Amino acid sequence: LQQVPNVWRHNPSLNNWGPRVGFAYDLFKNHKTSIRGGFGDTHNVIAPRTYTSGYVTGAPFPSVIITPNAQTPVIAFPNPFAGTFTQPPYSNGQAVDYNNTKTPALYQWNLNVQHELPGAWVLTVGYVGSHGSHLFTGSDQNPPIVTVDANGVLHFGTVNSAGVGISNPRWNPALGVINALQTNGRSSYNSLQTNAVHRFSRNFQAQVAYTYAHSIDDGSASSGLETGGGGRSNPYNFASDIGNSTFDIRHTVRVNGVYTLPFKRNKFIQGWQISGIMTKTTGPPIIVATGIDQALTGQAGNQRPNITPGFTASSMQTGTVNEWFNPLGYTLQPIGTEGNAGRDILRGPGVFNMDAALLKDTKIPKISEQFTVQFRAEFFNFLNHENFGIPNLSLFT
Repeated sequence: LQQVPNVWRHNPSLNNWGPRVGFAYDLFKNHKTSIRGGFGDTHNVIAPRTYTSGYVTGAPFPSVIITPNAQTPVIAFPNPFAGTFTQPPYSNGQAVDYNNTKTPALYQWNLNVQHELPGAWVLTVGYVGSHGSHLFTGSDQNPPIVTVDANGVLHFGTVNSAGVGISNPRWNPALGVINALQTNGRSSYNSLQTNAVHRFSRNFQAQVAYTYAHSIDDGSASSGLETGGGGRSNPYNFASDIGNSTFDIRHTVRVNGVYTLPFKRNKFIQGWQISGIMTKTTGPPIIVATGIDQALTGQAGNQRPNITPGFTASSMQTGTVNEWFNPLGYTLQPIGTEGNAGRDILRGPGVFNMDAALLKDTKIPKISEQFTVQFRAEFFNFLNHENFGIPNLSLFT
């Protein structure tokens, strides 16, 4: 029996030190202005769940559940090379490279200044950043063997005399695509965060927050790639996927408040409150894909086309409901090659929403001093503002 390293038998890493440091300083020693900052090293421990979903169920080692009876199920791991062995079909399954010895890490830091303003307002302005290393990112572990032409272009396949694209032989021609997660992804995040809070006085409290942020990585996904956009398009050039994170929201504004109506004549008109929440964000990045296996890698989902000469990302972003981006800005790349369009260069629709609520608290002292009845009416998206989803991104299907 050959022992597999790092799967359940051993901890992949014993170096997951997580130091934290922080400080707070009263700048003018009047308790009105403070400077705070901190740094932390955090880790996302590689759990058995990550390996279980990717190693046990990943080709070519799928588990087979044999149930002799209802009380004693047995899990058998068949020998995939016994007898006649056929090439596993291309699938969307995700395996895990079980030789990972690094733990995903995120280094976070922040620095902010908080100042108490007149009128019960408190203003906070800060910088928040982070850097991710050894993040789980997927790529094909058995890609076609590439050839390089005189211009340095990688070719994953060729076109035969009949005009049909033929993929180059894979590293192991007996197997197909083997998508596997490896701990070699990187990310960076930088943001300006502002927050103004009005403490409850003069019958109201309020908060206004604005964040300008930018997140960059080479594949946005969790351990199972649930968020999408995680698989690398070129297993030979990871740098080609460096771009805006799939969750990169550039501008975010949120406003909320509560106002207590100043009516106190009797219990029927006192205790009324009005509250509301407003949210406005710019759209997330979107990846326009070819929708077909133009590069002959065996995977059509993460392939990007060429940008038509004369077009840029800004000129393609039309932003209308009927045509969110100009499809003429993209053309199919030569068969067997990857396109030159960057990852996440366009933006999807943003979000605007306003919710409101009207409520009244009425005390019933005849029952108890603490007994209160609350009437509440809530209105979600009460402006009836439309918020659209992501447009169709498979261009050449």
